Amino acid sequence: MEGVNNKRVSHYILKEKIGRGAYGKVFKGIDTDNNEIRAIKVIDQIIMQINQNQGHTADNLNREISIMKELDHPNILKLYESISTSNSIYLILEYCSGGDLSKEKCISEYKVANYLRQIISAMKALNEKRIVHRDLKPANILLDAKNNIKLADFGFARSIKDALANTFAGTPFYMAPEILKVGEDTNSCYDNKADIWSIGCIIYELITGRYPFQASMINEMVYRIERQLKSETFLDRKIFSPICHDLLSRILKIDPNERIDFEHLSQHPFVTGPPLARIADDYLNNTTNYSDFQKQCDKALDFSDVVIMNSESANNPFVLHMKACELLKPCIKNQSCAIHFCQNFAKASRYKNSNFGTSSLTEEIMQMSVNLCLKDTSNPEIYKEYLRNALKLLKILPPSFNISMLIDAIKHSLDE
Repeated sequence: MEGVNNKRVSHYILKEKIGRGAYGKVFKGIDTDNNEIRAIKVIDQIIMQINQNQGHTADNLNREISIMKELDHPNILKLYESISTSNSIYLILEYCSGGDLSKEKCISEYKVANYLRQIISAMKALNEKRIVHRDLKPANILLDAKNNIKLADFGFARSIKDALANTFAGTPFYMAPEILKVGEDTNSCYDNKADIWSIGCIIYELITGRYPFQASMINEMVYRIERQLKSETFLDRKIFSPICHDLLSRILKIDPNERIDFEHLSQHPFVTGPPLARIADDYLNNTTNYSDFQKQCDKALDFSDVVIMNSESANNPFVLHMKACELLKPCIKNQSCAIHFCQNFAKASRYKNSNFGTSSLTEEIMQMSVNLCLKDTSNPEIYKEYLRNALKLLKILPPSFNISMLIDAIKHSLDE
């Protein structure tokens, strides 16, 4: 299947491979009827039959197709049609050029809230159809060219109908305790509150850059969750704003009966946001360009995120935190910018009287960028995130030959 460039299926032409799944690949393709770009998921029927004992069955695929045909929502990935041949099944899908949420690490609460509003909008459509997704995770939440959320991958989704779901499915890092218990007790059941738990795990990861709960064996996960939730440092108030802390504390409840329900989740202040956030969302969803103010906020928050995460290793963190305050001050009406301003100002005050050698802001930013590029990691995705963070720092500097050379080198590494 590797050499399928320019292969024709019906009125679609398959181009380069853009992804790989459990039993197939995803290609960028062209719809020759209208010359529009599509994502074409190619499922190898032989591989699916071989893997049917791991749950990759024709029933799952038929369920995914059936559910996606039912759903028509701007934040749910659109399935245009499915085509079957003797060897393969082709799903013709909406193309999303922005990747997925797994690339978003340590981002501002403002951005998280914007994504969350769109995820909840998609979840509302699922709830109306009485569908539990069961595999919500950053890799299954795609972004289009305008940064709009597109909920994808309904292979594990299931209609609740009259009975509660009671099959074991999902990705362990985001799996609700009641689903984990299904693996141990076939009488254990769950409903759409399992998806709400997954949303909490996604919020945590987007803000901190790490999974909230980890275990080497899946049967250890419930114990790890219980222990982590009892830890005083789990929802660190230095990391999470009071309003975000409150939301996560309501979502991450082991007992689903104590967990926030969908209606109250939708109405939580972190989701509804201040008026400015809602106005910004409406503007972004109805125009092709960011507002000048939103661009300014994003630039300031990007720089602040990287500085807060890496200032301990800087030669002179004081100048970096003060630069972050300078960028954030004009955006102080934005809730996230106000929180970041306070955090950077507090850190700058702590370093103010330290005996640092003299160095310019440009030197400090370039040095921190180089340090990020030299970080040792065997994980290519984490390394690319370091490179992207280095670019966030460099973009606030005025252009010069050395800066341009460094930016070009980083972009080249990202493209490799």
